[in-house]
Amino acid sequence: MTLLTYLLTIYLMMCIVAIVIVRAAVSEPVLRTTFVLIGCLAPFFAIYILLRTVFSAAGETSQEEKEQILKSAEEIEQQRVKRFGGSLFQLREKIKVKYIHALNETAETIERVVVRAA
Repeated sequence: MTLLTYLLTIYLMMCIVAIVIVRAAVSEPVLRTTFVLIGCLAPFFAIYILLRTVFSAAGETSQEEKEQILKSAEEIEQQRVKRFGGSLFQLREKIKVKYIHALNETAETIERVVVRAA
């Protein structure tokens, strides 16, 4: 048997189980039909959502959203300093320092690769 035959057999068995369960549990004909349709169409929706998630690009956050996140983080940090004391942790500066550090590490790695290749 091929993979498609297995998948169709599993789908058919799932629909039969859904029909049996819904007939035993729901007495209202309209609800029964609705639940059977939902039960039988659910795998297709799940496959569609899975494929859309896998093959679509992650949503990029806009600069405005990033600024709002940084502003909120700084407000939280100010509240922490007010309540518990200590020094103020500047998230923007920390991000800039980490970014520059990552750029430097990348440049060093590229330099090492170029030197080895030469």
